[in-house]
Amino acid sequence: MWPAQQITEARRAAQGALDDPDRPLATVADTLDITLPPQIRDAGPGAEQLALALRHAHRDAGQLATAAPRIARRTLRRLAADLAEAEATFDRVCNDVRGADLRTADLTHLYLGGLRWDAATQWPDAWRERIRTASIPVDGIHQIRDH
Repeated sequence: MWPAQQITEARRAAQGALDDPDRPLATVADTLDITLPPQIRDAGPGAEQLALALRHAHRDAGQLATAAPRIARRTLRRLAADLAEAEATFDRVCNDVRGADLRTADLTHLYLGGLRWDAATQWPDAWRERIRTASIPVDGIHQIRDH
């Protein structure tokens, strides 16, 4: 399963356990078996933040097994927040190409919808105009429309 889906599933499980106190907490910990592929793990500072958020989530899930009910709820809230942070960071790591030099990248079979770029991003010559026309301005940068 793609890591974004795994992180979202884990966040939903944590939130579901908060909303339903009778839900077994073991199911929350089970959803945290998330493996990041090397291209994401090695993607720079954003990847380090993502790994940290996931480590915090694992720590919180590990504490659930032995926590008293009131402490478990506090831990679940922290876990849900850690996973929400991981979701946002994952999105930044995977979709932010601002300032990147992509001139030698083969974009032929890649889905580019959602990528955020700026004037400093360097695209392959054959793609430059296609990227511009497929993009919309968002928060002072550009984002390629989802198709």
